[in-house]
Amino acid sequence: MGYFGRLIAERRANPREDIISALIEAQEEGGRMSEEELLGTCILLLVAGHETTVNLFGNGLMALLAQS
Repeated sequence: MGYFGRLIAERRANPREDIISALIEAQEEGGRMSEEELLGTCILLLVAGHETTVNLFGNGLMALLAQS
């Protein structure tokens, strides 16, 4: 949470063309997302990306080993 808190603060000061800056812009323009929801969404995106990548590599390795 600390990492994303610092990253969100940095992106507020210096926006980039990334998903975190886009989420911050949406939050500031329409107030559609609270600060807690913004932080939670960032954490969810990290975990979801990590989980799918780990499973992809694991399943690919299992498929390769099964062919041997």
